[in-house]
Amino acid sequence: MASTYTTNQGLEKPATGDRSGTWGTMTNTNMDMLDRAISGVGALSLTGTTTTLTTSDGSASDGNYKVLILGGSPSGTNTITLSPNDADKLYFVVNASGESVIFSQGSGANVTIANGAADIIYADGAGAGAAVSSYLANDFVFKTGDGVILNLQTSDTTVTASSVLGRLNFTAPNEGSGTDAILLAASIAAISEGTFAADNNATKLSFMTGASEAASEKMSLSSGGNLTLPTDGVVIATGADSDVLLTHVADTGLTMSVTGNNVAQLSVTTDKGTAAVGPVFNLTRYSASPAASDGGGIIQFLMENDNDQLWTAAQIYSVAVDVADGTEDGKLVINTMKAGTATAALTLSELGTATFGGNIVIPDGGTIGSASDTDAIAIRSDGNVGIGTAGSAGITLQVTGSTTDTVIRGSGGGHGLDGRAGDGYVGTMGFAYDTAHYGYLGYSTHGCYATSIYCIGTLYKGVDNFRIKHGLREGYDLFHSVIEAPQADLIYRGKVNLVDGQASIDIDSHYDMTPGTFVWLTKSDSVQTFTSNETGWDAVRSSFSGDTITIECQNSSSTDTISWMVIAERGDPTFRESEVTDDDGNMILERESEPPPPPPPED
Repeated sequence: MASTYTTNQGLEKPATGDRSGTWGTMTNTNMDMLDRAISGVGALSLTGTTTTLTTSDGSASDGNYKVLILGGSPSGTNTITLSPNDADKLYFVVNASGESVIFSQGSGANVTIANGAADIIYADGAGAGAAVSSYLANDFVFKTGDGVILNLQTSDTTVTASSVLGRLNFTAPNEGSGTDAILLAASIAAISEGTFAADNNATKLSFMTGASEAASEKMSLSSGGNLTLPTDGVVIATGADSDVLLTHVADTGLTMSVTGNNVAQLSVTTDKGTAAVGPVFNLTRYSASPAASDGGGIIQFLMENDNDQLWTAAQIYSVAVDVADGTEDGKLVINTMKAGTATAALTLSELGTATFGGNIVIPDGGTIGSASDTDAIAIRSDGNVGIGTAGSAGITLQVTGSTTDTVIRGSGGGHGLDGRAGDGYVGTMGFAYDTAHYGYLGYSTHGCYATSIYCIGTLYKGVDNFRIKHGLREGYDLFHSVIEAPQADLIYRGKVNLVDGQASIDIDSHYDMTPGTFVWLTKSDSVQTFTSNETGWDAVRSSFSGDTITIECQNSSSTDTISWMVIAERGDPTFRESEVTDDDGNMILERESEPPPPPPPED
């Protein structure tokens, strides 16, 4: 009885009593075939445009190899036909032939492997209609407990500049359109930036995409973390609708634009808990030969005219006046368009006295005014300044009473700056609504003297007193000091009569405050209560919850009068966000000293 052979690898299976004296030779051949099938690597040298890869019964052939390395010098796309067509085959293929290779087994589907690519292919052995498919054409999921690592390694022993360490290529080799459609569509590659050494492995990531071309580099990330977009006119689009665009203008700069009817907005923010200045927006100009009159950074405001042309409505820019080290001077110029010509409307100049420095320069003929009175202050061509007259809207400069009294007086008669002599008024600034509502800054020894003071921030003081006219002693005032503490305490107090030995006081209701005010205003963990029995000897105690103090007497039938007091600490947003508290809303008790203000200059 003759031997039979396995379907896929052609291993010989001798019949009973067959192959007497040749079992060793047959077994060794089968072992060689199994070795190739399990882990064998075969190098196929391709020529021409067609090749047959045969798996032969009973002999070790190229068709037995598990891994196929394609080389040679084919004269174009080479079609490799797998024979026989009824054998299931699984191959790992690396194409280094210089041409694309097509694997076919029957009239079914084929697999094309591009030059330089690798694939895992499966032939179904279906006979005349056999098909070849690619496992790498399907989605792969790699999962491990510690995360999947995909290593792309080069075998080069010497890595020089521009060596490719590893690459991921994306192609559509079966696209029927051909030509550009089957070229390299995209690629991500790791490319050396120089010759590798014991102390250098500088490498960049190159991101390539195609557009009617083989993919070329459109973005790279250098070893130093620099992101480069090497194409002129490149656009960075952000947002769900790609509505915010940052566009490169060749050899000029960047343009940010917003599509549709949205308003372009660029914000620079910082979050600092110190007195340091921030955020900072720098417009920096470098020069190898700086000189006076050099222009610096400029902010331009462009608009369209009725002919769809852009024109510059206004500009803000800096100019160097003196570039000498240690005596640098500069100025800021605001230009506006006047009848089609950019004109300096305002200049903030370096000129001025050595002590104060700086001038605001308005061109001759310029005016300062409001929408209703555009020339309330006129800068006349003779250098004089014209200001509104007495009795009219605006500001009036006038001398009142005598030559020693100088007042800036509004048209309504109220004081602005009061320089009257005597009685502590010299050099003071006065404000008045009427004779019952007034105030002075720099008045006598008081500094500030007013009918009332309203302070929305922190009021700093050395000593905190009140002073009122003494009602029982003629010619004397009564002084008291205000209570001061290392925290912002609030005191609520009162009396209540017990009913059946109990009482409760709702703080919000008791003081006619909006419900919830006490809880909003205070720190819940800082509330303390105090009670004392004013009419009896029975002991009392108190507790606090929410906005209510509850008082209990040891005598459950007591009707004694109880004095109560609640002390809480402020914890409202205004207090927490003020400059006097830390991040937890507690008073900052010790701070760096601040120098006192300088004395006024001598006459």
